Amino acid sequence: MISVLGSTVAPLALAAALSGGRHGGTHTALVLATEYVLYLAAMPIMGLRVDRSTNLRAVLVTSQLGAAAGQIAEAALLLAGVRSVVPIAVAAGAGAIAASLSTVTGMRLVPQLLDRTLLQQANATLRVVQMSLAVFGPAVAGILIGIVNPGWLIAWDACTFLLAALVFARLPIPSDGGDTVVYSGKGRAGETLPPVTLAEGLRAFAARRWLIALSLSEAVGQAAFQAGFILGPLFAARTLGGAGGWGLINAGLAAGSAVGAVAALLARVDRAGWAISGGQAAMAMGFLAMGTGCPLPVIVAATALGGALAGPGGVARRSVVQVHVPHQQLGRVAGHIETISSVPIPLAYLAAGRAADTIGARPVMAVCAAVMLAAGTAPLLLREFRHLRLEQPVAVESA
Repeated sequence: MISVLGSTVAPLALAAALSGGRHGGTHTALVLATEYVLYLAAMPIMGLRVDRSTNLRAVLVTSQLGAAAGQIAEAALLLAGVRSVVPIAVAAGAGAIAASLSTVTGMRLVPQLLDRTLLQQANATLRVVQMSLAVFGPAVAGILIGIVNPGWLIAWDACTFLLAALVFARLPIPSDGGDTVVYSGKGRAGETLPPVTLAEGLRAFAARRWLIALSLSEAVGQAAFQAGFILGPLFAARTLGGAGGWGLINAGLAAGSAVGAVAALLARVDRAGWAISGGQAAMAMGFLAMGTGCPLPVIVAATALGGALAGPGGVARRSVVQVHVPHQQLGRVAGHIETISSVPIPLAYLAAGRAADTIGARPVMAVCAAVMLAAGTAPLLLREFRHLRLEQPVAVESA
């Protein structure tokens, strides 16, 4: 969570640094797109790296040091006055690859450090911190960007990664009860285990129909959410009298998400499938209010309520994968989920922008809401998903 404080600041600092000049917007988009593509492309490979490791602490420290190196290079370029896209994109891309390693490592490490009964509480605690920093970080960045060179904010991000590496270096080496798999496919107890390959990880993913349904639901739902989100300022300018309305909507989402994170910490979910679908569908409430022409206070309230209701579902979604996927396959499976659920987002950006120019932002918001509702509830058609629980495993065919 230490590095999250820097990561919430870095994108705004990068945008500020590259915003000058005739092609500032294009340059910013190219750098961020490079980060995004490399992050997704590296996910399955990093999942394989994690599942082959017998020392996740070392892998996690390596990921933080790699991210720090990328940000140090990026900060040095910006502080030196370099605004060329290629070197900045290369540095940012290197950091994104390291970030992908950190993501899948954390997914596997948490259930090995804690008893399974504590997973929900641990994931909820992580969400509370993330939501809090997501509010605090950009606000601080907005103030500092007008005071210091944005390169120093990127340098601050690098420092948070270095500090996180120091903290992670003191973690206990997790014990997984003899379930650790090495490349030879042998466990500590000497039993034969599936070979640690990308193909075997993909089979483990495909063997669980509920996991396929979850990933596809997230892919469609997140694409619709992100498409609506990037059109938010345009919608506010055209229908709410100015971009300031979008700031209030964002504040409502942040506040609601913080409340939802606390609710997830206090509540204990068992019926994971229903919680996940309900949370995903709830996120459509704000867009539905926008698409049906509600006044600004109603939109803000609906957005906040949706963020609050989504909290327990978000925790259940992370926890259910950790509970039902064996440790030795968790890194690769997490990588596949992340990749599949994120691939449609760039296409959604393009489609939403074109649609807004053709039919207007308000109808697009209504369509995004409808798509999010459908995507969120569709997995409930699968019996296995409806009966998915956190307190007892579901039976799946062998991977």
